[in-house]
Amino acid sequence: MPVLRKRPVGPTSRGTIEAYHYQQLRHRKKIVRLNTIVPAVETLSNPRYVNVEELFDTPRRSVKIHDCRVVVGADMYLVTGYWYRYCDINRSVKTSTGLTWRGELTVIKTGRFIPYLKRVSRPYQADIAAAKFIRKHKLFSGTRKRFPTMITS
Repeated sequence: MPVLRKRPVGPTSRGTIEAYHYQQLRHRKKIVRLNTIVPAVETLSNPRYVNVEELFDTPRRSVKIHDCRVVVGADMYLVTGYWYRYCDINRSVKTSTGLTWRGELTVIKTGRFIPYLKRVSRPYQADIAAAKFIRKHKLFSGTRKRFPTMITS
C-alpha cells in the first residue's frame, strides 16, 4: 500500500500540485497550489511530501492532522484535514457535502502508478471523497481506535 505523507529520504527538489481546499469562511471549495518536496526517485513507497501544514490555519499546535486515502469509484484521493470542536462550522464543506465539519480539509487526486496527479479534476468526486472522510471521522472520534488510512466504502 502506498505511503500517505512523509518527508522523502535522499536528495530532493521542490514542486507544486493542485488540491481542493475547503476553507472555514468560504462558501465554495477553492483550487490551491500546495508546495511539495520531491525525492530524486518518486515512487509509491517514496512519494513527494505535500506540505498542507503551511496552508491550514490550525487554531492550536496540538490539533492532529489526519491523512486518509479515499476510493470513489475508479478514482482515489488523499484527504487531509483536522477537526477542532471550538472552530466555526466550515461553510464550504457544508455547501459541498451538506455535512457539519469544524476544521479544514484538502482533497488531492492520487494516481495508480504515480503518487499524486499535478492537477485536480472531477470536483463532484472530490466532494464525495470529503463526505466519506467526514463520516468515517465521526465514527472514530469518540473511540480510542486509530483513524483508518484507507476508506473504500
